Formats: sequence, structure tokens, C-alpha cells
Amino acid sequence: MTTEGDDHGDDSRRTPLHLRLPVSLLARVDVSSMQISHGDSGLPVALDVRDAVGKETKAYPLRTEHKHTTWFDSSSGDGATKSQNGVRLRRIGGTATTLFVDPHTAKADDLKRMGKMARQRLENERKKRKEIVLLEDEEDIDLQASLPEKKQLKRASKRQALAEHLVPATAEKKQSDSKKTAKTKRRRLGPNVDGWFPNADHLPGLIDRSDVIRIHGLPVNVKPEQIRKFFDGLDPTRIFVLPPYDKTIQSLDISNDTSNTGPPPKVKRHDATIRIFVQFASVLVADAALIRSGESINVTKDADVCSDDRVDSALISLSTVPKHLARFMINHMSVDARKGEEIRTTLNNAAKRLGDVTVLAWQMTIKKLAIEDQVKPSVRQKEDLLPDRNIPLDRNQYDNLASRYNQLIEKHEKLELGAGVLLTRTFAPSCLKDPVHKITSSVSKWMMIEISHLRRLLLEYRNC
Repeated sequence: MTTEGDDHGDDSRRTPLHLRLPVSLLARVDVSSMQISHGDSGLPVALDVRDAVGKETKAYPLRTEHKHTTWFDSSSGDGATKSQNGVRLRRIGGTATTLFVDPHTAKADDLKRMGKMARQRLENERKKRKEIVLLEDEEDIDLQASLPEKKQLKRASKRQALAEHLVPATAEKKQSDSKKTAKTKRRRLGPNVDGWFPNADHLPGLIDRSDVIRIHGLPVNVKPEQIRKFFDGLDPTRIFVLPPYDKTIQSLDISNDTSNTGPPPKVKRHDATIRIFVQFASVLVADAALIRSGESINVTKDADVCSDDRVDSALISLSTVPKHLARFMINHMSVDARKGEEIRTTLNNAAKRLGDVTVLAWQMTIKKLAIEDQVKPSVRQKEDLLPDRNIPLDRNQYDNLASRYNQLIEKHEKLELGAGVLLTRTFAPSCLKDPVHKITSSVSKWMMIEISHLRRLLLEYRNC
């Protein structure tokens, strides 16, 4: 860009002006429409540009960069010099400053322009769409009243007959639906399906449910792969069992006398005290899995059968697990199933490694979950190591509390000596993933807390 002198046609009076612009700005403007605005001091302050498409004028602030540059023109004439390529160049002057538009300002303007074009295009597309037109009648015409009297009587009689037919059927369906739940639904069974399965209707329902469900009546030879195949499409995240405990817990277990009526099972099943659980990604997925209660799971050819009949699959029951029970079991009592290993083998190996810790772990669970009244037969008298959390009122209560305190210390010392390296405080991944280490550590921490509490009660009695 150049500026003209006072004498028109005199090239010597034309002085070059170095102006640097973004490519995006040059591509959409009319170059001949560029005008430079000068401030009060006479220096260029803004570049006024008229859009070649929209015919809108936009002012861009100019910045100054001080740098000497010499400019040449390729036209022929006096004073032109021939370069190596044969092009004659003529010096037309030099510039000491460079004016340029801030690229961020130009980019922001481009974004606004593209946004405006997008909104305009979207508005045009909306105008082309077919809309739903609501037609309202000004008068409420009674079509029934406009029919002949014979047709009115005929339609009324049909509606009355239909109502009398639907009322008893609806009432009967409500009664049957209340009894026929997802846990006890029965299907047509094939000749090689064991149709026996336990009844889990008395267990807690969908209130305070978690992402964990319990499996009842699982055949003894089942492996984790068969359970995952049973829940195909729901992708269980975890399959785990609890350490063995031969007493029934009402909120978790089924009773032996609550099994469904009919022929005995053809395949040996896990006892009700063998607690097997499956965890899913969310509560919604667990609800979808619960619908499969009463369906059959495949069994292997070497399954322990109770008759000579060929059995390919067996029905199982599913039940929900309350959220607080699920979280506690996962954090303190779970033993993960091992790939390719039967559930009962995994459980037996964990029980051997835990030893006496199993009894203490269940005492911890019963105490922390406050389910003493749900355990049958009762454990309140025989296995309760801890009395009520009250300060002794007399010497007799103090002696009983001190006796319990000493018993708990002895059991904790025996636990530490028996566990050995398991109670070593370490953050090794192999140690943290070991279920025996997890259960033993939880029991040890719980016993230390209870010992500290009993010590405080005894000291408070002494200070009274």
C-alpha cells in the first residue's frame, strides 16, 4: 500500500506504507475499500475495511512495529536495475515502521461472522421444517348424540358387557401378580433341566438396594465363568463369597423349609450358609440381573447329580442385598472367586488360611451390622465377647468386664502370632489384593478399637 503525494502522476512523491494483514481478512474484503484512520497526533490508529460480501464496514485497531524495510517495484523505467533472474527492479522507497492488525482481533471477528452465518443457516432450516398444526374446533360436537337412537343403545350395551368382563379379570390378575414375583416365576422346563430352586421371597425387597445381588441354590460344581455366562450382556464386575459361617442370617439367607414344593433337586446345591454374591456396574444393571431369577444356569458334565437323569442346567434364585450390607462385605469380608476354580474350592482354601479368624470376622460383622437378633441359633450368649457399652455399676459388673477385656486381649495376641506376616503394614499390591490379609487386618483393627473402649470403661469405674 502506498500514499499519494501532492503532485499527481509523480511517482517520486509516492511513499510506501507497510501494512501486514491476516490472510483470512484479505480473502473476504475489497482491497480498494481499505481506509486508514489517523488520530489526533496524525499517526494511523485504525484500518477501516468494507466486507466485499456483506458490505459492512469494520474498524480494526492498528499496531506499530519499528523496522526499516526497503521496497522495490518490478516495473521498467529509469533507475531500474537488472537482477540475476532478468527482472528489472526499481527502488521506490523505504519504510521505518510496519502497521499490522492484531491476529487475535481478526480471529475473534471471524468467529463472530461464522456464528452469525451458522445461526442464519439454522434459522433457514427451521423454516423449511414441517410443523405440527393443531386444529381446534370452535364447537364441541357430541358425536354420540348425533347417531341414531338404535346405534346409541347398541354401543352402550357393548360397553357394559366389556366392563363386566374386565372387572373380575383385573382383580384376579392383581392377586396373582402380588404372589408371582421375579424370584419365584416358573417357566416351561426341558427334560434335562433341574427345576428345583429355593424360594427367596421373604428376603428384603428393592428398598435401599445396592449393585450387589445374592445367588441362592447354585450347583456345587459351578465356576465363575458359568456365572458370567448366566449374566451374559450385563458384564458382572465382581464375583465373591463370604467366609463360611454355619448359622443362618435372616436378612441374607433362606431357610431350608422355604424351598419350593415339588420333586427334590437333581443336582447338588450349595447350602444356604454358603453366601455367593455378584456385583454389577450400577444399581440399574443389578435390577436387570434380578429379573433373571428363576432361570437356568449351565452345569458341566462332571456335576454332582442326585439321580441317574442327564442334567444340562439348573434353576437358581436371586435376591437383592441392602446397600450397607453390600459395602461392608466388599470392604471387610469378601473373598474373590478365582478364574477356572470352583466356588467351593476357593472358599475351602480361604477358610483353611483364615482358621480361627473366621469366627472373629463374623463376630465383627454381627456387631458392626447390629444383626444379633437375625442370627439363628442365637449367638448372644455363647460367642458374645463384648458386653454392653456401659460403665460398670458395681464390683461384680467390673469383674465381668475385666474378664471379657482379658479374653479379648488374649485372642488379639493369638491372632497376631498366628497371622504373622499378614498383619505387616505394607502397601504391596499383592498384599492389598489378598482377601485373607484384608479380612485379618479388618478383624485386628476392630479388636484394637474394642480393647481400647473396654479399657476406658474400666478406668472410668476406677476413677469414680
